[in-house]
Amino acid sequence: MVTTEHGFSLVELMIAIAIMSILMVMGAPLTRAWVANAHIAHAQNVLAEGYATLRALSLKNPLGVKGDQEVASLTINGKLLSAGYRDAYGTVNMVWQGNIDTDVTLALTEAGCANTLRLNNLGMALDSRCLAYKISSAGGRDESSTLQ
Repeated sequence: MVTTEHGFSLVELMIAIAIMSILMVMGAPLTRAWVANAHIAHAQNVLAEGYATLRALSLKNPLGVKGDQEVASLTINGKLLSAGYRDAYGTVNMVWQGNIDTDVTLALTEAGCANTLRLNNLGMALDSRCLAYKISSAGGRDESSTLQ
């Protein structure tokens, strides 16, 4: 009577585990870069949404500001972006807020802007240098561009 054995030998099992380990070690950096790039893309989308809201608010001009004066502003404060306007008493009225991921850094590249973009009643930046920004994340591809 002949018996056949079923299953894997110890050598076959160890080879399979070694191959899986090599694939995981090679794939981990790719996954990390993919996640970082996805977070950068999310930050770009949040910034674009905030800028669109800011332009709409400045064109609406809730206080009837005339001339080349600030109507509305977008502020980047750490991981929080907020768009709003100051009323006649100096109180800030926020109309939009957005959050970016904790591992992402977003900043306006011009040092004089103090991470605040101000628009006039025509929806134009009071300082066009403040339209440039940089987004970075560890392991990802940094993104620098200009708001339009």
